[in-house]
Amino acid sequence: MWSEYWWLITIFIIIFVFLVVLGSAWHFFYEWSGNNRVVGYFAPVNESFWEHLKLIIFPLLLFFIVLYFATFWQLRNWPFGLFVSTLAAIIFMIIFFYLYTWSNVNNSILWVDILLYVLAMAVALVVLFFSLICRYIGDVLNYLSLAFYIVLLILVFWWTYNPPCNCGFWEEPEHHH
Repeated sequence: MWSEYWWLITIFIIIFVFLVVLGSAWHFFYEWSGNNRVVGYFAPVNESFWEHLKLIIFPLLLFFIVLYFATFWQLRNWPFGLFVSTLAAIIFMIIFFYLYTWSNVNNSILWVDILLYVLAMAVALVVLFFSLICRYIGDVLNYLSLAFYIVLLILVFWWTYNPPCNCGFWEEPEHHH
């Protein structure tokens, strides 16, 4: 089974490295743009956890768009793959970021944050790989996944400048080491 997917595995490894570098640079796009409001919809506008999820969401979306067109629209389960890989990375980040900051008296450590980001991207690509090669995902699940992904994007865009509160995900940390 694996031999027929060697090319996809190779591409995913290369893309993994590219996404980690891109996501790291993505962190600064808003600042580099002179705080351009449009760029802020796609790049973090502050240091809140919520805003940093954009480092997962948009580089993955960009990769997925390139992959989709590079394979001449032949990808199976692309809506499902996009949604579940993004969701898996977000859930991974939520669990492990809050576990380590909670155990570290709510302090965030930069190298740990970067490591979590790298691991979250790895989780996303592994989940994406398996969802794309799965032969048993139906149209209904693909359409539902696309709908949920669109809702996620709308929330990201809306909560960029209209967060529901200054708490939890949307709160900027007091300490960032």
